[in-house]
Amino acid sequence: MPIFREIVDSLASIDTKKVDYIILCMGDTLYSSPIKVIALRTGNIGKQLKRRGVSIYEYAGEDLLLTDFQTVRKDVQGKIRYTTDREKIAYSLAFTGDEIYEQYKLYLLFYALKKALAYKRMGCDFATTLSVQSMVDVWGEFVVDWKTPENPIESWKVESILLNVSKETIEQRYEEFDKKWKPKGRREEL
Repeated sequence: MPIFREIVDSLASIDTKKVDYIILCMGDTLYSSPIKVIALRTGNIGKQLKRRGVSIYEYAGEDLLLTDFQTVRKDVQGKIRYTTDREKIAYSLAFTGDEIYEQYKLYLLFYALKKALAYKRMGCDFATTLSVQSMVDVWGEFVVDWKTPENPIESWKVESILLNVSKETIEQRYEEFDKKWKPKGRREEL
């Protein structure tokens, strides 16, 4: 798991009078690459991580403004059914839920795009979702500004202002994105 800014902020909030060191064990989930263990003195964790060559990632996915475990669906309900037959257990999962209003989904996507483009332009490490990354790769260089509501409560409802670009260019960029990021035979509509 990348070390996100939230993790660094959480570690930085640890009381230095109660805890002297934080030990991090970093490696992939299958332990197929060498594991790196580092000890950090509490206090100024971000600076220590950078000094050790550990990247701190910002997050810019379309779920950025949603609360933990909240999705772009609302009123999600799950039903589990199972049957047993001697040595076999068969089960099925069914999840239902209403989609968030389409316009809100677009606002969430554009807000994340704005964040991702800002991180990219600043040279920050960031992680995002496939949908937002496609917007960065396909539309990113054509975004010249953002229209933001004057009401601070609705400042997340941004809309991009784009340069004029041909449909052929956009289609070609989506094809390049698909070749680079998507498994064959799958095309997700945004």
